[in-house]
Amino acid sequence: MGGLFVFALTVLLILLNRDAQVLTLFWKSFGPYVDFVQQMMGYIVIACLGAFAMRAEGIKWGDLGLSRNNLLLSLPLLAVFFAGNVALVYAAGGWSQAFRPVVAGLPLWAVAASIIIVAFTEEFVFRGFVQIGTARRFGITQGILVSAMVFSLVHVPTDLAGVAPGSDATGVIMTLAMAAVGRFLFSALAFSYMYQFTGNLYITIMTHAFYDFSLTYLVVTGGTLTIVLLYLVVPYIVVLTVYYSAPFRGLLRRPAAEPGRGAPPVS
Repeated sequence: MGGLFVFALTVLLILLNRDAQVLTLFWKSFGPYVDFVQQMMGYIVIACLGAFAMRAEGIKWGDLGLSRNNLLLSLPLLAVFFAGNVALVYAAGGWSQAFRPVVAGLPLWAVAASIIIVAFTEEFVFRGFVQIGTARRFGITQGILVSAMVFSLVHVPTDLAGVAPGSDATGVIMTLAMAAVGRFLFSALAFSYMYQFTGNLYITIMTHAFYDFSLTYLVVTGGTLTIVLLYLVVPYIVVLTVYYSAPFRGLLRRPAAEPGRGAPPVS
């Protein structure tokens, strides 16, 4: 069942990622909201399917690491992400210069809702079902690798949109291969390994949400170096600081749901 579910989710996410205009076949009155409505409906359905599959696999809600303690441990990272995005906006000369509305007329509440639901659903599925389920059956390393691989595969449609017009078959293949490898490595380190290290799904949800927001809506995010620093290097620095700092060690001593996490021991 697990393999079939992963396959079904992969197909659904590919169809719902960016370009599949399924709703326009039935309702043309959505106008600029068609992408938003379609995406939200799809991801909500996927989250429900994921919850059902987790229950069938014996993965409990508490196994995800969504505890009150973990929420408190993730707040410093949330503050850093806010500060980082404010700095990017400031560097671009203000909000009106930095913000890039992808869908004309889409209000900020819709942008925020879209980013939060997408980040939660993908982390809920990739880490909560794929990674935990694979790790329980085959081991931690396999769980990290498989979850990163699935994450990379479902974003192929997005990568296709980045192929230069008029590219030959070799150009298309090279572009997709480089994008897939980049996504795989980033997902493995920023999401899968981070989750295994901390057992804290709040951290990967926050990282995923701010990554999507800055990459999609902030014009100034720009090159790879900014992404790597802000969503890979800095989160590890913050997490290591928090998890080894005295003010937070009391939270780590308290019982919390652990999906076989590798968080540092507390003496």
